[in-house]
Amino acid sequence: MTKAFVFDMDGVIIASEVLWHKYLEEIWPELIGPEVAAVFRIPVGQTPLNIYAEAVKHGSKVSKETFLQKFEDIAQRVYQESPYTDKIDILGECLVQKGYKIGLVSSSPKNWIQAVLDRLSFGDKFEAIVSINDSQELKPKPHPGSYIEIIDKLGSRSETTIILEDSNSGIQAAKASGAFTIGLTANLLPNYMQHGADTYANTIEEIIQIVEDFDSKLVSI
Repeated sequence: MTKAFVFDMDGVIIASEVLWHKYLEEIWPELIGPEVAAVFRIPVGQTPLNIYAEAVKHGSKVSKETFLQKFEDIAQRVYQESPYTDKIDILGECLVQKGYKIGLVSSSPKNWIQAVLDRLSFGDKFEAIVSINDSQELKPKPHPGSYIEIIDKLGSRSETTIILEDSNSGIQAAKASGAFTIGLTANLLPNYMQHGADTYANTIEEIIQIVEDFDSKLVSI
């Protein structure tokens, strides 16, 4: 039996959401136009391309090139300055010891993903990576296609897969794939309320206990 553990990246592996919003808010009205910025707030858990498309739908005149370059510039700062989730390396070691195949699904481009994994202690243990932003076929979360794809790439099944998410769109996508879904609360933006996960955890210790309980249930299947 193959079992898998799939990470989201921003807000899960790395506590980057606060800086993403801080730096984007500094330029948001100038970037997309003040009138558009007044009605289109910065979304959580979406690809840069999808955010651009939504901004245009709301009436922004910014060019795609300018918009994506601003995101690229901010990404360099965010991933250099943001801390990794406390004790995330211990979770990685635990998953490897327990025989989980490890994967990652992110709305971020692959070069941002690689920059994060390069500094992660178990970054070389990821057997499959899916960038929704870089795929022409995959729809953004909350569509479950990205998670269905990674489960297949890892050779697992939804019943033997755990997904760790933070955004509600990600939680919805993970649940729709059929996998057991954990909502990580440790790195949420102020006043952000999660809903729809199978369970929630605020610390890595809590996640490890959830994994152990999940393992026990798999043994009895």
